Amino acid sequence: MSYNKTKIVFVLFAVLATLYAVNIFLTKNISDAIIDTPAKVSFMVIEPPKDQCENCFDAEKVIKMVDANGNIKYRSSNISYGSAFSKKYIKTYDIKNLPAVIVSGDIANKNISSLWKILSGEEKNGRIVIENLLPYYDIESGEVKGIMSAILLKDKTCKNCFDENKYTDALGRFGMFVGKTDTYDIASKDGRMFVRKYSITKIPALILSPDAGDYPGFASSWKDVGTIEKDGWFVFREAQKLDTKYESI
Repeated sequence: MSYNKTKIVFVLFAVLATLYAVNIFLTKNISDAIIDTPAKVSFMVIEPPKDQCENCFDAEKVIKMVDANGNIKYRSSNISYGSAFSKKYIKTYDIKNLPAVIVSGDIANKNISSLWKILSGEEKNGRIVIENLLPYYDIESGEVKGIMSAILLKDKTCKNCFDENKYTDALGRFGMFVGKTDTYDIASKDGRMFVRKYSITKIPALILSPDAGDYPGFASSWKDVGTIEKDGWFVFREAQKLDTKYESI
């Protein structure tokens, strides 16, 4: 079967279309939620600690998405992490991850209620709480989840090989956040080390840190395109499916 460069995005990460709620929201089913009579809702955003989660998901995007596609009248407010109000709402709604968006008002309106499921929102105490917006700050552990590192292996002598940067470009388009990317030529010391360590046989290669597993369903679906190593890193091994040149080593 032949795959062109556009289709490889789906070969590599087709599973992401069903894994990450915000991207689903952007790409499918949203037309079903467009309504004639505006619903009146309020959004309250509890922000993560900015000094610890500079790259956390921008929850304002949720509001903009709903506003653009849901035909609503709304008001919004932001609450800083650590404030008395944030502590109150985190306890009241048993919030685990930040940023979190608490939606009140006409949440049961039949014309917009489908949006909450698309956004993985959960009804708590009469409001909708949306908190699994990767990357996010895990309150209990104090760690940031959903920011992965990527290693790209290439062979500079292979002038027509697939552009290895398209791997990380595809991840970004599907809402996965790559915080750091290191690229090594297989002739370099580090490049040779990764080739040996993970038994790489095809170049260009993509290796993702265990943080990729923070995205729901990613690990269980990765077997379709690669392997999960004993140290938790994800290795893409299907370069032969690309409709372009790769190199066997």
